[in-house]
Amino acid sequence: MAATSLLRCAAFVLLLPLTAASSSSARAQTNSANTAPAVLVEPTVAAGNLQVTLTWTAPANGGSASTRYEYGKKVGGNAFENAWTQIPNRASLTTYTVKGHTNGTGYRFKLRPVNAIGDGAESPETNAVTLSLVCNRTEAVRDAIVAAVAGKSSCSTITDTDLAGITSLTVSGNASLTGLKSGDFDGLSALATLNLHDNGLASLPGDIFDDLSALNSLRLDGNSLTALPSGVFNDLSNLTVLTLFNNSLTALPSGVFNSATKLTRLRLGGNSLTSLPAGIFDNNTALANVLLGSNSLTGLRAGVFDNNPLTELNLSGNSALTCLPFIPASVTPTLDTRTYSACGA
Repeated sequence: MAATSLLRCAAFVLLLPLTAASSSSARAQTNSANTAPAVLVEPTVAAGNLQVTLTWTAPANGGSASTRYEYGKKVGGNAFENAWTQIPNRASLTTYTVKGHTNGTGYRFKLRPVNAIGDGAESPETNAVTLSLVCNRTEAVRDAIVAAVAGKSSCSTITDTDLAGITSLTVSGNASLTGLKSGDFDGLSALATLNLHDNGLASLPGDIFDDLSALNSLRLDGNSLTALPSGVFNDLSNLTVLTLFNNSLTALPSGVFNSATKLTRLRLGGNSLTSLPAGIFDNNTALANVLLGSNSLTGLRAGVFDNNPLTELNLSGNSALTCLPFIPASVTPTLDTRTYSACGA
């Protein structure tokens, strides 16, 4: 009896320590595998009008996914503020625009990632940037704005009133100008004529012409545009002349001209358009001049010009075009010499 009891006791004593030790070891291995995120490399910073855009590369997360990013900032020559500000939305963000700052003031920023284990090390601080109403716009646009304001020679002296007084702006003949920035034309509330022809523009920001409700004439010819953003002309309710010839457009977004209800002249020649979207000109009830020569059109939908009081129509140079829609007797279209059938729907 004594031997049996001893054996049972020994077995009982041995089982408990083994179970506890295994659990403790597993927890220790899990905890040791996860750490706070690694340090961020120095973020890049781009100054704008009353705002700064930060861009960074996500660091190693230490085995536990980052849950958010936070930024700290330094204003002018002051020390960094004590409080960290959480960047809202997703932890997957790698760019964020910090708004509500003051033009003419310098700022520096730093970032840190955070995960379930804790705060990551803070990044090196960014270069100092000074916010400006005009100075941080695309260089060619900035210089054109300064040139358009009488008595001003520096972008730092341009005011909101100066911008609101500009009615015409030309940025042309610059092959190295391949892109524009959102906000380049902000504040130009009275702008009636914008000439952006004969540059190297390959694309446009979707909001580049937002709020230019006074714009009457827009030249984008002689660039390298391959596509137009949907809605890029949505705010141009007073536009009457639009030139897009000699680009590399292969298609037009459906409804791209819908808001330009006062459009009278549209030049789209010298592109690579193969077709036109259904109803592309239905809202343009003042459209009289349509130039579509030297494209790659193969056909046009019946009724494509039914809502337009055409006085000029150029379809020449479309070698694969074999059919024509109804064309009012009031206009004699410019066509290649060959026999055409009637286009279907």
